Amino acid sequence: MRAFLDGTTWGLFLILCCGTVAAADDAGRLEEILSTMRSRQEEARTFIAEWDEGAGAEDGARGGRTIRLTLGTEGRMLLESSPAGEVAFGQAGPMKSSYDGRRNRQFTAAVGKDDWPRGIVWDDAVYDELRAAEIQVWLLHLRPFHEPFPDLGNGPLQVVEQNVLIDGQPCLLVERPALDGGSYVERYWIDVDRACIVRTEHRDGKRLLSGRTVRYRPDERLGWLPESWESGFSNGSNALRARLIRHELNPDVPDETFAFDFPVGTVVFDRDRGLRHLVLADGRTRDITPEESASGFDYHALAESSAGDLAPQLEASGDEWTPSTIVLLVANLLLVVVGVVFWVLRRGE
Repeated sequence: MRAFLDGTTWGLFLILCCGTVAAADDAGRLEEILSTMRSRQEEARTFIAEWDEGAGAEDGARGGRTIRLTLGTEGRMLLESSPAGEVAFGQAGPMKSSYDGRRNRQFTAAVGKDDWPRGIVWDDAVYDELRAAEIQVWLLHLRPFHEPFPDLGNGPLQVVEQNVLIDGQPCLLVERPALDGGSYVERYWIDVDRACIVRTEHRDGKRLLSGRTVRYRPDERLGWLPESWESGFSNGSNALRARLIRHELNPDVPDETFAFDFPVGTVVFDRDRGLRHLVLADGRTRDITPEESASGFDYHALAESSAGDLAPQLEASGDEWTPSTIVLLVANLLLVVVGVVFWVLRRGE
């Protein structure tokens, strides 16, 4: 019996030790990978990538959009998107959004004769497009520690499984649970040899919200570079395929690149102030009053009018307080008073 207990104790000790060693090895391998990713982020001070993206096209994207991302220093970003061909009914035209370190800008070109160009500006410490599916591949590869997203250095990264083979490459399966303890979780399959994220999943409990698979090609300075990727979403009908066209590492990108001006004719909404204005020539603007916005203005009449001119005007009617109306009202009141006095006197008699 004693021999049995001694053997059992020794077995448990081995399991605990091996488990601790395995956990330590996993943590060490993950730390090495993250260190390589950090070096890659530091190497890519600025970066420009241009790619084609389309829905469900084979061998990359066809008939979709051409997207261009410019990464600057200190979180500055510029995202430009344009249709690959003619814009069909219901499609978005050329679009542009940027963050210059302080202010967000967003522009959408007009599509069709009855449309007009639109812009939005607002101050925020967070670029609204950070979580956009279009740029997550590049953020995870070149800005993995960017705050607040992806910020892989913040919060617990747990190695769930090791030596998972994807396209013949050994990978670590890493999870990052929600910081608030909710059911949301991010999963990353990280190629051990290349320190690249080859697959991602975002889940809410058992429900898959989105997923992405990335293929890489060798690069002389960055080691590896995303060459093509495919994204899928929970509804199953919006699969996107993309293929890299060109890129530039550490080009000279002036700060003015991220603070673009809106074209003449753009109706710009200042989200912080809740007001709109029309961009005119020579740097001038034409304010659009809340009354004009609420009533639905004639866009083509904006440039030829002043602020407030297109607001609905009250039409003259018989119900207005004109001098004749006031005289008539006073006369009626006098008649009522006289009638009351006469009635009181008659009762007194």
